[in-house]
Amino acid sequence: EYATDTLASKCCFAASTILRMKGPASLGVEITSRVLQTDHISSNDRKRILITQSHFLRIGGRIQEARKYSLDVLSPPTSDQSNPDTISIAKESNPQDNSDFDPLLKADIYVEQGNIEENESLFPKALAKYEQALTIYERLEKPKRIATVLLKTGGVHRSMGDYDQALHAFTGALEISTNHHLALLKADTLTEIGKIHVRNGEYRSAIEHFEPSLEIALTFDDLFRQERNLGSMGVALSSLGEYDRAIELDLKAIAINRKVGNRRNESTMIGNVGNLYSALGQYDKALSNIELALQISREIGNKYLESMHLGNLAIIFDSRGDFPAAIEKYKESLAVCEEIGDMPQKGLTLGNLGEAHIRIKEWDEAVQYLAMSIDICKDTFPTAAGAFSGSLAWICAKQGNLTKALEHIQYGEPLVAVYPFEHAKFLCRKAQILHWSNQPILAREALEQAETIKEGLHTENAELTQLLAESVQVLSTQQ
Repeated sequence: EYATDTLASKCCFAASTILRMKGPASLGVEITSRVLQTDHISSNDRKRILITQSHFLRIGGRIQEARKYSLDVLSPPTSDQSNPDTISIAKESNPQDNSDFDPLLKADIYVEQGNIEENESLFPKALAKYEQALTIYERLEKPKRIATVLLKTGGVHRSMGDYDQALHAFTGALEISTNHHLALLKADTLTEIGKIHVRNGEYRSAIEHFEPSLEIALTFDDLFRQERNLGSMGVALSSLGEYDRAIELDLKAIAINRKVGNRRNESTMIGNVGNLYSALGQYDKALSNIELALQISREIGNKYLESMHLGNLAIIFDSRGDFPAAIEKYKESLAVCEEIGDMPQKGLTLGNLGEAHIRIKEWDEAVQYLAMSIDICKDTFPTAAGAFSGSLAWICAKQGNLTKALEHIQYGEPLVAVYPFEHAKFLCRKAQILHWSNQPILAREALEQAETIKEGLHTENAELTQLLAESVQVLSTQQ
């Protein structure tokens, strides 16, 4: 009630720090709105509070509202400043056009706007915002912020499939964080470099980066970074087929999330455990975990997680052979994706929907969904584009268009090769297509390569086992 502008700003950020770990995003929006009603807030403090409000809207999945608030930071309100609901939304402009802007504040605004663009998969726009922020931070000699933006820049390059540029940015962040003894930023950078190794299929190297990052997090008793590295190591281990160890680490991550009250990450990790049980063929455990994850996502109002969990529920029904239920859940997931504009998840869901139609031999629907998926995933998730190209190639071959099938194989294999499990499935499809193309030697080589990959996974996977058996049977028939 009696807060000065400085105290109001500090109260806002103190609340946001707590809420990041313990409260729903909607409560963060409520608190920042109430702080904005405090008298005597300076223009710059008001802008910082609006940046924080944009952050909460963004993490709550309210991306378009976050965008409006971040744009509003660029100019003063034209109506009653005490009521956030009446604040007019400024047209997009450049903070440098406003002479009263503190330069550090300008850069921080650019970063939040970059976050929003990145959340919507508008990666070139996100890069432009981060680069504007980086220029200012470098001029002001702010090493911590420089390293932070380099991490964000690297993440965007990775999402765009430019892994060399991503690694270059991460390496720069690692050098700065090491030289300036920024231990937690160093931990973050090691984690990101580990993710690049995961992408390259270098899972042991990835774990070698995740482990020292986890050690730093343990030294600082940083539960957030502990949880993140446990989850990242779980991904690497699951890619190696070590599902039991991955589940063990994910359960530790879930315990941390429950301890700190981070329900968003709790929902994510419970969903991961469900996916791992699904990969092990333990569908009842998979179903109970993903249903719980879905329930949490709805309770906290996170539409992005909701669409993902609905898609994973569909995959379980698909794996159990309940194709009508699978298609229904895929379509529910797709509807949520379209509601919030989640293109990466939409691309995956369309591809999985196409796969489901393959299994019930509805070829036209399968081709339609797979083609739509590849068109989206080539920009948002190239590995998925590669995997679904293998499925589309298989349909083309079944329909007698072997030339088109081989074109899809040629396009898809380099994209999918970094993920052993998906590559093995792709090779099974490739082997069958080569057999139908009267290339028995190459067909046998593809099948043997798939079998070698499966042996290296150190675990059984029902879907891959079935595909291998089908491929063996196809190759044993006379062409």
